[in-house]
Amino acid sequence: MNFFVSYFHTSRKYQTIFGDLLRFRTFGGSVNAQYPLNKFKRIDISFTTLGITRDYSSVNTIFSNPNAGNQSENQRSIFLYP
Repeated sequence: MNFFVSYFHTSRKYQTIFGDLLRFRTFGGSVNAQYPLNKFKRIDISFTTLGITRDYSSVNTIFSNPNAGNQSENQRSIFLYP
């Protein structure tokens, strides 16, 4: 039986055509198991979790108006799939 564990994290910064600055982050990990039946066949099982975040905080701390407050909230979604 073979076991594998992996993780990942990426971050990208974008500016929209309207001038909004934002950052997208993807992160997650997986656990995989393989059981060989014979030389040509095997059973694979995998569970992966994936998180996606639309992040304004890195931009708002530099460019925000202190009197305006925090107008944009960060958005996060997390998925688990086989």
